[in-house]
Amino acid sequence: MTFDIASNICTKDEDYLMKYKFGTGLRLKTLGLYLISLIPFAIFFGAIFYMIYLGNSYFTGIRQIREEGLLAKN
Repeated sequence: MTFDIASNICTKDEDYLMKYKFGTGLRLKTLGLYLISLIPFAIFFGAIFYMIYLGNSYFTGIRQIREEGLLAKN
């Protein structure tokens, strides 16, 4: 899921920085959502919220990376 979200939202360099800078937070969010998905009916209704939650995390992380200017300018 995180690969699908990252490939649609950010570039390859931004994805690398996201994993470096926010990797632990993203893993914890994904682990928490995975544990919730083990409840049978929770994931049936919550799958769309799972995508929205991770997408929002990526959007805020990418915005922070772009504002700080961490990407090398060509």
